[in-house]
Amino acid sequence: MTSLSLSPSLSLSWCSNLSQPLQDVEVVVWEVRGKLLSDQPLGKVVLHRDAIKAEKGVLHEQWFPLLPADTEGSVSGEVKLELVLTEKALKIHLVSADNLTAADVNGFSDPYVVFHLLPDAGAHQEAKSKIKKKTLHPKYGEKFEL
Repeated sequence: MTSLSLSPSLSLSWCSNLSQPLQDVEVVVWEVRGKLLSDQPLGKVVLHRDAIKAEKGVLHEQWFPLLPADTEGSVSGEVKLELVLTEKALKIHLVSADNLTAADVNGFSDPYVVFHLLPDAGAHQEAKSKIKKKTLHPKYGEKFEL
């Protein structure tokens, strides 16, 4: 995967205590739709365990393009992530996001990010960022330990 240099920065770290061998990591960017509608996925990235292991447990800051998270709607944007695998934990640093899909009538989105390990059908190992209102270039400063 190639590295690009775009400007917005989001500082989100997540640490997962690995009780089992490293799994794939799914990163989904969601749009808040309000109380009456279900939230809508804006896109996702799946980071495969083999790619992480191939880099000796460290994926330095890289841009990852968002892929469709479902069959509806358009997708655009990318997220900048860094991963560090230790003996006991997988740390993910979400550095930034850029050019997210505008999902609101005001031309913006209200995005948040959810991380979880795959396969985990019950979503027992997941972390969720705060919601950022009216932006296509969200900035966060959060740390998670899962």
